[in-house]
Amino acid sequence: MRKLLILLLLLPFIALFSQVENVVIQWSTDDSQHFFPHALYADGENTLPYISRKLPWSAVDMLPRVRVQVTESTHIEDYTSYGNNIEKIRTEPLIEYSLVNEARRSFVVIKVLPFRKSEAGQLERINSFQIILEEEPALAKLKANTSGEWRDQSVLASGNWYKIAVDFNGMHKLTYEQLQEIGLSNPASVRVYGRGTRLLPENFSKGYTDDLNSVPIHIYKGGDGLFGPGDHILFYALGPVEWSFDEESNTFVHNLHPYSRSGYYFITDSQGSAQAPEAATLSAEAA
Repeated sequence: MRKLLILLLLLPFIALFSQVENVVIQWSTDDSQHFFPHALYADGENTLPYISRKLPWSAVDMLPRVRVQVTESTHIEDYTSYGNNIEKIRTEPLIEYSLVNEARRSFVVIKVLPFRKSEAGQLERINSFQIILEEEPALAKLKANTSGEWRDQSVLASGNWYKIAVDFNGMHKLTYEQLQEIGLSNPASVRVYGRGTRLLPENFSKGYTDDLNSVPIHIYKGGDGLFGPGDHILFYALGPVEWSFDEESNTFVHNLHPYSRSGYYFITDSQGSAQAPEAATLSAEAA
């Protein structure tokens, strides 16, 4: 009796930490075509279709674990049109999944390749299966919950903004006349925001800021102390080229942004006083 009681107590506990979704695939009636509605072909030269699902995730400091349980499959007689892609097929369906954040909500994005090989090595097309989404504790607390900086609204939500492009890392100069030409009605109150051309981290647990940062600027006001014609601002901007140090080879590695050849910054005159660069003190050796 004691063993039975323990089992009954454990069953509800397990159910709380799993989510099951039933998936039925409507394959094309033409057996020579491996196609179904909303199929994805997102694996380079792979011509086999994936099926995708996006499930909500609300478990704090937990990581998702996804399993697939096949409920119905059909043997494929002729798969000559599949080419070398059948090499990707294993005895269990191929699963890819990731935890993503959208509009301050978390989701698990799941891709399933709905094919498998039987124990006898025969190719099967999966007609229906279950996605089993479970929770497992992270080895360390997820940094995204502690190091992310979340704002109520974007700084771009109010005021007048103008976008400029930069093509390289370094100091950039905008004159008083250029700021007027861009459209600023009050160039003396200019502020610059942006991050340059830098990729977001692929590791979601590293944390990030979800808005633009204010960029420190130096305002040259000439001899009269007023920002006007003939004066300029200076700011440091990041372009599409990044250098990183490889400790193993003891060399610097050149990395070019794969998606953009320019970095973009936003300029406004409606966000108050500009942020000035911090003063640096040179040591006696550096001097």
